[in-house]
Amino acid sequence: MSGMADISPKVEPPEWLWLVDDPSKIGPPDWLPLNNAYRRRRDCLGESELARRDLYAWLCGPLPSAVRRINSNGNEAGYLLGPAFWEQIRLWLDADHLGIHYLDRSHSFDGREYFFVRTDVFERLCSIEASAPAPPPTPSTEPKRILRRRQTKHDWDAICGETARLCHDESGLVRVPENESELADKVFLFCQNDLGCEPAPSELRKTVSVICAALRNVIPRGK
Repeated sequence: MSGMADISPKVEPPEWLWLVDDPSKIGPPDWLPLNNAYRRRRDCLGESELARRDLYAWLCGPLPSAVRRINSNGNEAGYLLGPAFWEQIRLWLDADHLGIHYLDRSHSFDGREYFFVRTDVFERLCSIEASAPAPPPTPSTEPKRILRRRQTKHDWDAICGETARLCHDESGLVRVPENESELADKVFLFCQNDLGCEPAPSELRKTVSVICAALRNVIPRGK
């Protein structure tokens, strides 16, 4: 590790600090390669730029990260990275992966760097984003349809009840009159005298006919 400047601030929780001395531990399943995290976020959002912005915001905040660095001599070391590190970095899109650009022009490293993020925290952040409540729907500009109950000027419940009553004899047996017109006349008189209304004859005859047809199917049937 000599000759390799540690530019990364330590991160919490402290139990992760031992990884600095064992870079081979920085890898799946506990650590997810940065580009894998980017592709997963991109596939979820369907937008490369949105995935880059989300990932950068998380790296500068709650998402722990680490890097494995291999210098030109083949020596490897691992570092835990904190938000202060990423605030001096610009992520840029390069085909199917993210590029790392150091804003500090004095930074120099002769070798290769492999970046990782903490898998469990990344998945939790994605889950929180996915479960966030959707914004309320935009109010419709179309006029609302108001359903109103059909208003009637006659008490048809009472009219139907009187029609059914007239279709029974004194013993309670169904006895539908043969002459439905006469029955309709009796019901009409009931409407005038008891209800104070005069339904249209055609409408009243239709109602009487429907009730008579139904009662003729009732058993036992009066003789």
